[in-house]
Amino acid sequence: MNENFLSDLVVVKRSGQRVSFNGFKIALAIKKAFDSQKTSSNEKDINKVYESTLNYIKNNYEGRKTINVEDIQDIIENELLTLKYDDVFSAFKEYREKRRVSRELFSEKEEHKFTKATTKIINAYGNYTFYKPIDILLNFGKTLSLEYTKAYLLESKFLKAHEEGKIFINNLEFYSFGLFSSSFLDFSSLDLEIIKNIARESSGEVSVPNIDYILESTLIEMFKKIFKKNILSYLKLNGTIDYINTVKLEIELDKQNSLNIENKYNNFILNKRVKDIFNIAYEDSIEYLKEKFTIKIEKILTKLDNVDIKLNKNIFSMSFGGNSSKEGNLINEILLSCIKKLDLKNVKFIYKIYKKKENNYIKEICDLITHKKNISLLMLKNKNENYKLDKEYFYNGNSVYDNVFVDKKQSAGRMIVDNISINMMVIALKNNSLKDFYEEFESILEISKNSLVSSFEFKSNKFKDNFKYLFKENLFIGSDKLDNDSKIRRVYKQGSFNIELVGLKECVYLLKGKNKDALNLGFEILEFARKKLKVYSINEKLNFALSNVSEEKVLKNFMSINKSIYGIIENITDKEKCELFESIFEDLEIDLKEKYKYLERLEKLYNGGFFALVTLPKKCSISYIKETIEMLKEYNIEFIKFKNERKN
Repeated sequence: MNENFLSDLVVVKRSGQRVSFNGFKIALAIKKAFDSQKTSSNEKDINKVYESTLNYIKNNYEGRKTINVEDIQDIIENELLTLKYDDVFSAFKEYREKRRVSRELFSEKEEHKFTKATTKIINAYGNYTFYKPIDILLNFGKTLSLEYTKAYLLESKFLKAHEEGKIFINNLEFYSFGLFSSSFLDFSSLDLEIIKNIARESSGEVSVPNIDYILESTLIEMFKKIFKKNILSYLKLNGTIDYINTVKLEIELDKQNSLNIENKYNNFILNKRVKDIFNIAYEDSIEYLKEKFTIKIEKILTKLDNVDIKLNKNIFSMSFGGNSSKEGNLINEILLSCIKKLDLKNVKFIYKIYKKKENNYIKEICDLITHKKNISLLMLKNKNENYKLDKEYFYNGNSVYDNVFVDKKQSAGRMIVDNISINMMVIALKNNSLKDFYEEFESILEISKNSLVSSFEFKSNKFKDNFKYLFKENLFIGSDKLDNDSKIRRVYKQGSFNIELVGLKECVYLLKGKNKDALNLGFEILEFARKKLKVYSINEKLNFALSNVSEEKVLKNFMSINKSIYGIIENITDKEKCELFESIFEDLEIDLKEKYKYLERLEKLYNGGFFALVTLPKKCSISYIKETIEMLKEYNIEFIKFKNERKN
């Protein structure tokens, strides 16, 4: 509905404050009432009540300058009754009454806000029989933290943009604790307990990059013990041990720092018989090592998959495939076998393929993809001499790599501090002309940037001592230079602040129609945003990045809000959630090679994360996937996820 006729109407709040009429707030109030009932009602019902409420105000307040907030709420109640939404009416009325009582009980603003927060908690989790006790505690804590953040920590202009559905500030429930979102842990050797405990101190994905390098020292240590035991036993059994200086041999065995024994023990090999003993001991040791190390990896992965106490249903991810040494190849082989064998839900994998290097396990990778295992591909041009300088991706497609502070780029030891999603659809719905669209888009980009800066300033004032695991193990760039009573500012400065453009496809369809002009406009908007973020990074000395990755709840939330306010619009709001921009290629029937060229262009624009989604046919062979991967190698698309329609 066109709200221009209401533009001059002033809303008088209970405090006497006067504000401009805002239809968004009415729509969202109605939506919350419907959502609280968890009924089969949908956005069509919400939009119906919203339109009816606006019509009533138009017909009865024409020519008037003001309307009281209580009158608006009375009108909503009347329209709910008239349209026979009795349960929603009751919920709306009950909530109003609770709010009235709390206002009477508490005259102080701060006390009233706290009461409002606790009321929300009780309403949200009153029926606790469906939750485990630990879930109830976590949910209570998160809800209270969320309301505290909204009441006391978040600036009103940012909160307003968030609550009106213009932006979505992710992970607000963890804001007050100073937690970041997702992290790449810079391990030298694997510590399972630290990984598990970090999930209690972060709100997003916990990634362990280069697991095949990290496990190398453990593998060698295990091999050394097995080989030492075997060679001494075999020499003794064959009656040759008395002819060898075992003291010196044990010293040499203790120096073993790889799986390679070639020419290392020549001084002890007296004849062919002894040489054969060494070879047999070595082969048996490798076989036993495989068996024992496989069991060890299975235990690690299973324990991670079953970690119960996490703040936000965190997942764990691991990248591997870069280590082509003898040790690395064995680790990769074992990892691939474990992934195939285990039914993992919360542990995901990213396999690295270097374009200028032959891959030994491509067949095994393709086999895992056909079996719908949690594995994606990261294709990098070259292999860095220092594996820690490789670009890494989280399993969801987000990335941290560019760094405004130093020329050296890397992902290990860095994190996504915060991310904000922008509702691109609502900007286009409100602005018909491109000039007006870009003006409001720039304004919302500025709000998003300022919100992220404000978040950084708040969170970076936390101390190292506030976290038991995150910064004390020196897993992040700069954390080793922090004293226990130091603020964590220098660590957070190395992180990334991501901005996501949600609903870009629907946005350009609104502005240009369903055609190639819309596609071109989409790239123009992305280039505009990327330039703005580059300027922000330089001016604010923080790493702002453009991301193409959004949580499912954000895609659904924005669509639900837009549908509630604007109703059903063909190709725009006639779906459950916002779609990724690149789905426009299927809509416009762009051929495969041209599509890959566009994807390559998109990958360059999205410096904060992008993935190419490859949908495989139901009847899909390993050779088909291999051919697809080879084709993708021709383009500079780094991160590839597979959607497999094949039934197992």
